[in-house]
Amino acid sequence: MSTIDIKITALSHCNWKDNLAQLQRNFACGNGVLLKRDHDNVDPSAVQAFYMGKTMGYVCSEQASLCCDIMQQKGAETLIARAADFVEKPYRHCRVMVDVEDERMTTQTSENQIYKDWSYSGPVLRLNDEMQNLNCAYQYLDYVIRGELPWDETVEESFKTFLKFHRHSFSDEIFQFRIRLSRWMNSNDDPRVQRCASIMATEFFNLRPHENRQWVIDFIKMLPHTEEFQHMLLVNDIPDTSLLMSELQQCPGHLYRLFYKSPDDFASVVYYHHPPQNVLRRMFSALALCEHFQLPYCDESVRYQQHMVNNTNNYNNYGVVNNARMAAW
Repeated sequence: MSTIDIKITALSHCNWKDNLAQLQRNFACGNGVLLKRDHDNVDPSAVQAFYMGKTMGYVCSEQASLCCDIMQQKGAETLIARAADFVEKPYRHCRVMVDVEDERMTTQTSENQIYKDWSYSGPVLRLNDEMQNLNCAYQYLDYVIRGELPWDETVEESFKTFLKFHRHSFSDEIFQFRIRLSRWMNSNDDPRVQRCASIMATEFFNLRPHENRQWVIDFIKMLPHTEEFQHMLLVNDIPDTSLLMSELQQCPGHLYRLFYKSPDDFASVVYYHHPPQNVLRRMFSALALCEHFQLPYCDESVRYQQHMVNNTNNYNNYGVVNNARMAAW
């Protein structure tokens, strides 16, 4: 049996928001806190916390998946936790404790299988410099977590790189690594690690989902004007647009339809469901091709082919513009 320390955030957005001072006074150590999955939330891993009959907040994103897995393995929709502390700095949150059997301490990612099975045969955008730097940083930090490298100045530079670029990566790989890194840092007694853990906790608290969701849409719209897109067109044949549209229509979660019919819902699914990185690269490449060739959203492949013929000249007449500074995969 182990005990995990869970952070409850978003206190100012729930039933206690007008009485946080009272919540702080009444949050007695050892009192019961109910954790319950929120199936109405766009985030499939969202877990609400209830205290004294009121919603008090949500389990922080880096721990929500773990709570969901524990509930699933217990065959339950709730967990009971014990109140531990009301914390003001570096950001306001509550700490609760959950007792769990050791074999239930792993995080599952099977819900992403539907994305892994999606087939796409078109050209794929290469990673830009910023995303390559992010991947290198998290792989370097992974060696530290596994005990194969010590925490030193070089590692701290990799940590800074990770913090600089991680918020614009919505892949399952980066999401899962954020969870692992946070747990490892919080359990490490090295003062240098604890200082960085505090910085990372503040960074996670300052994430603004609505801003990132809008960023996803803006990012895809600008992809056809990037050097990465130019390179993809140069080294690949002109794609078969009827096949492209057919494969997009098979994309899980109706993402193709949502992109054109409800962009905010599209961005929410991408932001909260964390598809694997290679799926995001293929999906965004396909949508960028649609944007570049101005393919209409419809189900008539003949019209796609005709539209493609009318826009063939665009293939060699695109302009070179500034490179995109971030990448969402």
